[in-house]
Amino acid sequence: MKGLSSIVATAILLAITITGSLLIYSYVNRYLKGSASEDVIIEEAVLYRYTNTSGELYVTIFNPGLKDTQVSKVEILSNGQVVSSTNVDVVVKAGSRARVAIPVNPSGLYGSSVYARVVYGSGQYSKPIEVSAW
Repeated sequence: MKGLSSIVATAILLAITITGSLLIYSYVNRYLKGSASEDVIIEEAVLYRYTNTSGELYVTIFNPGLKDTQVSKVEILSNGQVVSSTNVDVVVKAGSRARVAIPVNPSGLYGSSVYARVVYGSGQYSKPIEVSAW
């Protein structure tokens, strides 16, 4: 009987060890997948108007993920429609910020809610942010 008890105890400890290892692996795997694919965030979008037809939009982009992200486009939206789309080639390092300046024609952008968003990765869109005017 003593031999059977030690075999059962060993089997129980082995089962607990395997279950614990699987739980830790599952948690770490889910955490890393979630962090690597987090959305890019626009922290600030400011439009500097130099003349009625000349200005620049400065967009500050934050990448909270664990991988570098390629930003390919900055879009300006007015009344929910894209009114300007500019191609850019910016890599935002993991956990870092990047500032992008694009030339814009500010005529027609005043008097309505103007938002900016970026296209990154494989065609994903950031959440639009309201553009501040200076």
